Amino acid sequence: GERAPLVAVHFGWSYDVAGRRVAGITDAADPSAAQIVALPPKIEADLERAADIQGKRDAARDAIAVKVRTLDIPDSAGEALLEIVGKMRKTRPQDISANRLHYLCKLLKEEDRLPEWLEEWRHDDRLRWQDQTHIAKRARNARKTFYREVAISLARSYSAIAIEPLDLAEAAIKVSQVTGEKSEFSKKARAGRVVAALYELESAIRWAATKTGAAVLDLSSAP
Repeated sequence: GERAPLVAVHFGWSYDVAGRRVAGITDAADPSAAQIVALPPKIEADLERAADIQGKRDAARDAIAVKVRTLDIPDSAGEALLEIVGKMRKTRPQDISANRLHYLCKLLKEEDRLPEWLEEWRHDDRLRWQDQTHIAKRARNARKTFYREVAISLARSYSAIAIEPLDLAEAAIKVSQVTGEKSEFSKKARAGRVVAALYELESAIRWAATKTGAAVLDLSSAP
């Protein structure tokens, strides 16, 4: 059918029990006519599950990295093995990546020097990585699909979509380099910004507008 002339989209990422609010939409001056677009709660729940698994991986990695530095490797070991163990002994445990530890496990296994406790960590970490990757990928794909459906609906319903281009750099700052003061955005707020992935919603709107021939009007908040 015939499309309405104009709709305005305002981005945000505030949390609500019904889901994370990612945008307000209106095609009239009456505030009561505005609609809220909320990210389905399951998507955020899955992203939190993936983050929780990653947190457990990080904690286990830090603990095993401390133990790895005590490995007794004889001078008769391979050059690559001696080199990586030597570097790890000079590196802070929290700065040793999981990939580096897995590479160490590979070298130790090739020389039949892999201790049981390190093999257990390798096995557990791989399983956690698989779970974390699968859950996070599924959630991101669901978010992308949701945003595309919202964008297509807007583009098919309106001839023009007014948005304010996103600039979220300030929201990512923890401490101001100018004043030295903490940002007004808390850690939880910054985490919510990552969950919302508003750039993905903006990109979906621009993509849908191109597909349907709708116009995108970029509004500037500058004076």
